[in-house]
Amino acid sequence: MPHGKAPIAHGKDSPHGKALCQRVELPFLFSTPTAVAPPPPDSPTPPPLTSPPVPSRVAPLLLQPAVQEAGRAARLAPRRAATPLPRLLQLRLPPPPLSRRHCYCPRLLSRRPATSCCSGRHHPPLHVKDDVSRWTQGPALSGCLRSVAQRVFFAGCRSRFEEVETPQDAETSEDPEENTKEYYEALFASQKPLHENTEVTQLDAIARLMALKCHRNLCRDGFDELLVIVGSLLPKGHLLPQNFYYSTKLLSDLKMSSQQIHACPKGCMLFREEHADTNYCIKCNSSRYFEVDRNGDGQKRQTTVAKNILRYLPVLPRIQRLFMTEDTAQQMRWAVEGNRYTDKMIHPSDGTAWKNFVKKFPLKAGDPRSVAVAISTDGFNPYGMSAAVYSCWPVFVIPMNLPPGVCMRSENMFVSMIIPGPKYPGKNMNVYLEPLVDDLVRGWEGRGIRTYDASKKEYFDMYVWYHTSLHDLPARALFCGWCTHGKWPCPQCRQAVTFFWLNKGGKYSCFDEARQFLERRHAYRSDVKSFKKGRVVRGPKPIPKTGTEIKAELDALKPSPDGNGFLGYGETHQWTHKPCLWKLPYFEFLELPHNIDVMHTEKNISEAIWSTIVDTEKTKDNIKARIDQEMWCDRPELNMQPPHGAKKTWTKPHAPFCLTKAQKREVFQWMKDSLFFLMGSQPTG
Repeated sequence: MPHGKAPIAHGKDSPHGKALCQRVELPFLFSTPTAVAPPPPDSPTPPPLTSPPVPSRVAPLLLQPAVQEAGRAARLAPRRAATPLPRLLQLRLPPPPLSRRHCYCPRLLSRRPATSCCSGRHHPPLHVKDDVSRWTQGPALSGCLRSVAQRVFFAGCRSRFEEVETPQDAETSEDPEENTKEYYEALFASQKPLHENTEVTQLDAIARLMALKCHRNLCRDGFDELLVIVGSLLPKGHLLPQNFYYSTKLLSDLKMSSQQIHACPKGCMLFREEHADTNYCIKCNSSRYFEVDRNGDGQKRQTTVAKNILRYLPVLPRIQRLFMTEDTAQQMRWAVEGNRYTDKMIHPSDGTAWKNFVKKFPLKAGDPRSVAVAISTDGFNPYGMSAAVYSCWPVFVIPMNLPPGVCMRSENMFVSMIIPGPKYPGKNMNVYLEPLVDDLVRGWEGRGIRTYDASKKEYFDMYVWYHTSLHDLPARALFCGWCTHGKWPCPQCRQAVTFFWLNKGGKYSCFDEARQFLERRHAYRSDVKSFKKGRVVRGPKPIPKTGTEIKAELDALKPSPDGNGFLGYGETHQWTHKPCLWKLPYFEFLELPHNIDVMHTEKNISEAIWSTIVDTEKTKDNIKARIDQEMWCDRPELNMQPPHGAKKTWTKPHAPFCLTKAQKREVFQWMKDSLFFLMGSQPTG
């Protein structure tokens, strides 16, 4: 109770007690007046069980058919004491309080303790536990009907202090909607054993046979004959479908939707939304469909076969499926509610980028069931390296809420789209990602996506937000729109690190550019011997640009007159295009929107270091590198030595980072012994 506030009496003679008696009436909740236990002598007298006028706020609830059903259940309480609570009444009335001092704060519109929601600034606390116990005593009231009494009682008490209606979304337990029910029914039906002597389910058997049909490219008649043969080998009463039609009918409720979006043959645009009926590209005027000369008059006409098709699988329904299973629904809250067994970072939610974003948007991103996703893509040749050149780009969406051991499993990586080839998409990747970005925008704005939680048996508003991306450096250039070639190849540092050109090596190098990130008084800043000759770094440490600054820089770009890129490319910036990810309303607040794939980094760096110290044919310490280092560095012991004596060629002196012949023999012998140890055998000689 706030300081200076007097407790409110609820006796029948008090003003609040009289008002309560006039507002709340529950005549159908009691069998007889004698069923109510008498109150203690030192407590206020409970309201009389008469029929006063019903208040305007409670009257609509009492007139509902569900409440009338509760009245009939109350009259039949001795025979049907376990009558279930009407679903409509659960949806319309707030849940009863769980402690002695709870109140309904009109500012928060939720049931909170008076000391935590508003500390009684908006209204005084209400002592309701004793009064409710008297209202709900008696053998005629079952536990279910007692809950009805509590809910209607608090609905009447709440109307004394608030001028707002009861929120419509105060669910306590909800049934799935029709689409979700159909999914559950199909899932449970398909989990039946194929016959009584096996543990293989009907769904598993159909899935295996359908996979065989797709892998071997069986026709429909051949698949029907296969089902007939397999069915004849099974015992009587088996549940294997008779033909392809019944197999697809059983799987129809378990399938996920997919879209085939026509695209420009050159990747300029997608024929969707306002351009769904357009037959020619609005940028390059390319035909949407194949054109043929049907009449032989030399005039080509469009067919109904599209030239370029983007296969898109909506990701939001697939994330909703994770909440339709009780086990995965509980795992989807691990990022917030999971137990960490160490103080080290084991999950993206332990990083500062995740935590700062949650602080920025606590209502949406702070919800334990709010889903953070990562996007990953890379190109590959589906026909193998020996076949024709073809570049196909699948785009994966990974929910990051799952535990570390489950998050990166293949079944939890959703293929959202397959960008067709055969050419490298380049900056047109921005066009193909439009459907995915639109779904991400829809999953964040408004109230999110209404989703059913199987673990809590209720609906909730699911928010989906983009956290980061995972790919190699060339794919990152497509995502972030910054070219990774040239004198500013780093998409994070950008103009802060300027690469210089190697005349003999024929490439850009960033040697000696990392010293500027050291502290102001670090010894390496004034070292003129170990780095570039005679160079001392005195400037301050570069500060990376924030998302707001990068957005302002992108908005200030001016397109080139020829329509290819922006003005100043290669001179003041290396922006190739503005990524469609900037359509996300929160993208500028992401601290780590892109990540480099660890596999490529480890492979390239490890291979370069190993080849250099062992001096293999892939070493970076070649003759061209020695000539360039003589120009930029002050290390005469590493310079190429001119021919002298019997030698007629320039020689490369031994470097301290390269192994000698004796050291190489020791390393290779150690590797050989380690290999035999892992294989569990002994060397033969």
